[in-house]
Amino acid sequence: LTLTALLRHDLYPDRPRCCSPPRGMAAAASGSLGPVGGLDLRRQAAIAKGGLTDHRLEAVVLKNPDFDLDQTIFKTLEGFIPRLVLKKDLAVKPFWHDAAVQRITAAYSRIERPHAIDTDLHDFMMNECNFSMEHADGSFMDHLTFCQDYCQVHFKLHSPRVLLIHSILGVGTNYFPMEAAKIPQLAALLTPHEMKHTEAFPSILRLILSWKLLDELAGKMESLDKLKSIKFHRVIDNQDLELDVEEFWVQMNYQMIHLLDFAPTADWESGVPVVFQCCLGVHDFLTKAGQLRATVAIQPVLMAGFMPTLKRRIGVRVLAKYSAQIGHSLDYELRWDDSSRL
Repeated sequence: LTLTALLRHDLYPDRPRCCSPPRGMAAAASGSLGPVGGLDLRRQAAIAKGGLTDHRLEAVVLKNPDFDLDQTIFKTLEGFIPRLVLKKDLAVKPFWHDAAVQRITAAYSRIERPHAIDTDLHDFMMNECNFSMEHADGSFMDHLTFCQDYCQVHFKLHSPRVLLIHSILGVGTNYFPMEAAKIPQLAALLTPHEMKHTEAFPSILRLILSWKLLDELAGKMESLDKLKSIKFHRVIDNQDLELDVEEFWVQMNYQMIHLLDFAPTADWESGVPVVFQCCLGVHDFLTKAGQLRATVAIQPVLMAGFMPTLKRRIGVRVLAKYSAQIGHSLDYELRWDDSSRL
C-alpha cells in the first residue's frame, strides 16, 4: 500500500486534468507520406529532423481521460503496478503551439515521398493479417507507417518494407497479427534479405528489451570487430535463427528506427518510459560501436531518480513472463572469431 501511494504521487503529480487545448495551442491533425497510416506532429518532426527532439517548449502534454489500455496491444499486461506505470506514460495527449505546428508541417512537407507498397504485400497485410489493434500512440498502422517512412528517408540503403511489417510475426505483448502457418506466403512476397530481417525482428527486439544483449555487447566494445554472428530463437515458434555480423548491424539499425517511435512528445526526463530507455541505450551502443548507419540524432537525456530504475526492472520481468507464456526462449549465443579470447 505504501508503494502504491508513492507511485500515485510520483506518477500523477498535481497538473491539469482536462484535455482542452490551452489558449494559443492545438491538437494537430495527422499527415502521412505512406499509404496505410497517419503521422501525428511528433512523428512528422522526427522524420523531418532525422532524429528526436524534446518538444517541452513547443507542446503541453495533458492527461487523456479517454485512453483505454485494454484497447491497445498492451491489453494483456498483468499486475496493478505495471499497468499503472504504463498507463501513466501512454494516457496523455499533446497540444502544440501554433508556431510549432507551422514549423513542423513546413519541414515535413519538404520530405521526399516514399515509394508505394506493392499491391500484393498491401493486400496480404489487409486480408491475411490483423493490424486492427491500437498502438502506444495512434493506430498500429500509424506506427508501421512511421517506421517505414523514417527508414526510407534516413536508412536509404536498406528496404523500408522490413519496418512496415516488422510486427507481423509478433509484438512484445504476445499479439500476433499473422499465424505461423502463413510464413511461406509472406516469404514469397519478400526478398530473402527482407524475410530474414522480418523474422528476426521480434526476437532481437525482445533481447534488447531484456537488456542482456546490450549489456553484454557494451562490455565487449573493444572486441566487436571479432563478432561473427548471433544465434537466437524466433518468437512465433521458437525456431532457431542466426544473423551474421553484417546482418546483425543492419538489424540493430532497423531496431533503432523502430524504437524512435516510443519517445515521449515532451518532458523526457520525467520518468523516462522503459522502451524509451531502450531507445537511448541502443543509440548510445551503436554510436560508441561506430555502427549507427541510419541518420538518428537524439539530444542527451538525464535519467535520475527512482522511476526510471523501477520501470526498467518491471519491464524486464514482464518481458520474461511474456516469452515464457508462449514457450519462447530468450537465450542467445554470440559467436566470435576463433582468434578472439572471449
